[in-house]
Amino acid sequence: MGTRVYIANLTQEQLSEIASALRPGAPFAILERLDGLMFPATDVPLAIGEWEKGWLFGSALELRWEQQGSTFRAVLTLTDSQDAPADFGEPVETLPAGEIHEYYLWGEDDPSIGRQLVYRALPPGGRAKLVVEEFRDPDSAELLFYRYTGMRRG
Repeated sequence: MGTRVYIANLTQEQLSEIASALRPGAPFAILERLDGLMFPATDVPLAIGEWEKGWLFGSALELRWEQQGSTFRAVLTLTDSQDAPADFGEPVETLPAGEIHEYYLWGEDDPSIGRQLVYRALPPGGRAKLVVEEFRDPDSAELLFYRYTGMRRG
């Protein structure tokens, strides 16, 4: 079927409801604001109103958002036959198969970032990696789109 991309402007309440509904299929999250970065465990509720930007992701979906004034610009990516919430309408793009890549994240105790990071959704041991699916133009190899699919140690 291909990877479908949806875009919507949502209120905080809409985004919170959608994130809660999608959370069982998306065990990983990244929450970001000017003064903080958090990688919450799977069982931790996402306090979306406290974070300006975020990602909720798993192998079959990614929900990313960024606050723009009083609303949130949300991009939802689905890879299976799961339907998007009604707030998203029709997909704006259907992408072909992508390639999976892994990127090392900052070390938890790296002093150069000025704070300790804790990757709470991962078991201890080994360096944390972000797993990313990249979609490239078949002719130019230009990166067209990417989505986070998971995190692991390695």
